[in-house]
Amino acid sequence: MIAGVIHFIGSLALAVAAATSYVGSDTLLLARTPRSVVDSIRWPCNNPSIANAACMGGGWKASGDSTAAIRAALATNRSLVVIHRMEGPWIVSTDGSIPGAIRGYCPRSCYALQMYRQRDITILIEPGAEIQAQRGAWHAPQMTNVPLLRIEDCHNITILAEGAKITMWKQDYSNAAVYNHSEFRFGIAVYSSSQVRVLGLNVSSTGGDGIYLEDVHDVYVKDCFLVDNFRQGMSVISAENLTVEDTVLSGTSGTWPKCGLDLEPDYGYQKLFNITFRRVVASGNAGCGFSVAPRALASRPQAISITFEDCTADGNAQAGYTFQGLTSPNITGFVKIIRGSIHNQQRVGIQFFDKNPSVLVTISQLSISSTTTNGPGEGPDPLEGWWPRAPVVFSSYPNQIHPWKKFPFGGVFFDDLSVSYSRINRSSRATQWPWLVIYHIDVHEPRKLPNPGEANITGSIKLYTETPATSCPGIWTGGPAGPQLNVSVQVECNPFY
Repeated sequence: MIAGVIHFIGSLALAVAAATSYVGSDTLLLARTPRSVVDSIRWPCNNPSIANAACMGGGWKASGDSTAAIRAALATNRSLVVIHRMEGPWIVSTDGSIPGAIRGYCPRSCYALQMYRQRDITILIEPGAEIQAQRGAWHAPQMTNVPLLRIEDCHNITILAEGAKITMWKQDYSNAAVYNHSEFRFGIAVYSSSQVRVLGLNVSSTGGDGIYLEDVHDVYVKDCFLVDNFRQGMSVISAENLTVEDTVLSGTSGTWPKCGLDLEPDYGYQKLFNITFRRVVASGNAGCGFSVAPRALASRPQAISITFEDCTADGNAQAGYTFQGLTSPNITGFVKIIRGSIHNQQRVGIQFFDKNPSVLVTISQLSISSTTTNGPGEGPDPLEGWWPRAPVVFSSYPNQIHPWKKFPFGGVFFDDLSVSYSRINRSSRATQWPWLVIYHIDVHEPRKLPNPGEANITGSIKLYTETPATSCPGIWTGGPAGPQLNVSVQVECNPFY
């Protein structure tokens, strides 16, 4: 990964050098010169190493479709492609009804913008530039994958886009009277590619994910804003050596899972290995903040390695972190949540669905506060149903029969977790509201299977509440108890009160 970062820094330096070498020195003259003339000075059309989209395929059109210009620039294979800021957006289209598309498949000819089997290219999208999907386009058969920009089988591609944006028309795609349902109208989709970097880009209002990654390695995403997307801010299907830093995943709504981030392979041959999210914020999403769902990897033994450092989940409608699909001992490895915070979640702070102990989840110095804001509620459901409410929950995935459920829940180490929540709220049951709920739905009606219990849940937490220290409950297990193996969590109650 270090070599990849060094390579990235070198590519960035080359791109900046190429850009600055064509900037005129008289800034006052440039400020008083019409935009078209400025661009001809900064990014000359006749330079053999620079592809200026304004000079190709008919150039930018003030009103109308500019797809041909960007397509032509990308097709040159020149080392630097420039898409500069104009008086309005660059409108791109999929040619109306996407000829040749069938359900689930779109030939390469139907993508708006694509890079296929290209290498060593930097795309510089100037600050303030906007690439916008043509309104009324992006019709396709149901469930067809139609990103605005598709990068496939490429190597060493850099998108420098600080202050630039890609926008689509989510509100239109959500209208079933006008569009077939699809969750695959992505902003950027990257397939089977290596050494791809996306820096500073704002991707919003797509009909799918802001950024979608499948079968990639050595990918770096930084300073991006993935906002108001239909399915996810970012989906990672399969990746090795992926780093995402200082990125915002916000306002996802439309179709499930509706999370900021979803790590969810489709096939057993895929992988989630050496993946790091650092200072990433998932906020205001209609689903969860961060989702780890590697169920498809269970078909054969393999390890996952995922780290969240100093990440924030704030104001999401579901859990801050959701873990599901970790049901098989074939999946091993680790997930680490290091520092960061979970705040203002309407439901659960951290939700573990059917968590097999084979993958160790370490939660280190994380702060959880103001979760499950309505409290445990009245009646048994909040502690005993499909959707228990507490800062941390282990439970069965809703509405499924679990024939494999012969394993205990567990494989979690709490390393100085801090939990702060109010038990003085709307519920008369508040004083019995635990910080951790464990609920095996299958031991209840109608199945009443034996309770497999819990294993390897250890560590320490600091629990802050408005109630006296003697009222701090610990782990609550609903229903008939099962065996417990290596289950011991030290709770320090109101240490500073």
